[in-house]
Amino acid sequence: ITSGDDSMTLPLMSIGGVGVISVLSNLLPGKVSEMVKLFAKSDLIGAAQIHHDVFALSKSLFLDGNPVGIKHAMKLAGLDTGELRLPLVEANEATKKAIEDAVKPFL
Repeated sequence: ITSGDDSMTLPLMSIGGVGVISVLSNLLPGKVSEMVKLFAKSDLIGAAQIHHDVFALSKSLFLDGNPVGIKHAMKLAGLDTGELRLPLVEANEATKKAIEDAVKPFL
């Protein structure tokens, strides 16, 4: 089983999952990869620390759906991926603020 929800990767791995198809890794590939590797090496404390560090950001990226949140976060990181195509629209202001607050520690 592979997680498709970044915020659930570690909990899923704790019951037998083997990894993640990750949205967050577009922005923080090293963090996501390190968390999965640490868990695989039985470093539960290290994996849990990363999980807790990225949890709020992971949740904020999906407040207005995917790929709206990650595109905004990538733009904040200077990795603009271009405009959304209809029917998708930009994140609302509350979601943008939540993403901006959650991504600050990683920029």
